Amino acid sequence: RPASKGGGGAGGEAGGRNPVVKLTVRLLHTYQDINEKYYAKHKSYSNDGYDDENGDYIIRQGDQLNDRYEVTNRPGGKSPLLGKGSFGQVVYAIDRKAQPPREVALKIIKNHRHWHDQAKSEIELLRKFTRMPKPAVGGEQW
Repeated sequence: RPASKGGGGAGGEAGGRNPVVKLTVRLLHTYQDINEKYYAKHKSYSNDGYDDENGDYIIRQGDQLNDRYEVTNRPGGKSPLLGKGSFGQVVYAIDRKAQPPREVALKIIKNHRHWHDQAKSEIELLRKFTRMPKPAVGGEQW
């Protein structure tokens, strides 16, 4: 079958459909097409675009969380991100409902069921710690 006009075989329409040409002369182009299609399908964002493909919150300066916390850069910092790990991220924010507004660090858990369950366990543990009596100054340690 003749190559399409102006295509010259490898770059033309006929060459684009021919598997031998795709896997030889146009191999690099074939891999690029495959990668673009693969990553377009797999680079999905969830939670209405607030999370990346790993379930991490996409940090945006100025975001308002829970109608209370404003994500912002810490003084002298370049990013609101304070830390990141397998469990999630910690961001710098201002608690706008506190009087006066105060600086806080927010731990944002990955958007995945496993991490959600882990976070619930951590919250319960922290609640138990806050209910424990505090040792007297200079007294016994926990």
